[in-house]
Amino acid sequence: MWVKVPPALVIAAANKTIAVIYAVVGPDDPQGVASSPLSLVVGKYTEPAYPKPVITQAQAGDPYPLLDVSKLTANANVTVQPWTGIAVGQMLWLNAVSSPPIKLTKWQGFRITSTGVQSTVIGLAALQTLDHD
Repeated sequence: MWVKVPPALVIAAANKTIAVIYAVVGPDDPQGVASSPLSLVVGKYTEPAYPKPVITQAQAGDPYPLLDVSKLTANANVTVQPWTGIAVGQMLWLNAVSSPPIKLTKWQGFRITSTGVQSTVIGLAALQTLDHD
């Protein structure tokens, strides 16, 4: 038998010892009989190192990749590799820091539906509004 514990409870119990108790109940014994407690040490929670988003059309640059919007003929593709602990149902937010601001509406509270690479696009029209020097 498996019991799913919500991630928030696991994180709250990190670095602590908790008591795990179970009871088997049945129609003739609705209260059941509790087991002896198991002392369980919950390990330290470590924040995952989240991967950087990648714009496929950007060229290597120093210190950052460079996206030459003038050479684009279509939308720019954005991907994020899976991170440690990625799970279906997690929420993802991604913002582009730009002038004027571009809002990546698809990834504003996007519910993860697979544990693979996450991908979206930034529209060419939005990119063409950016200030440049």
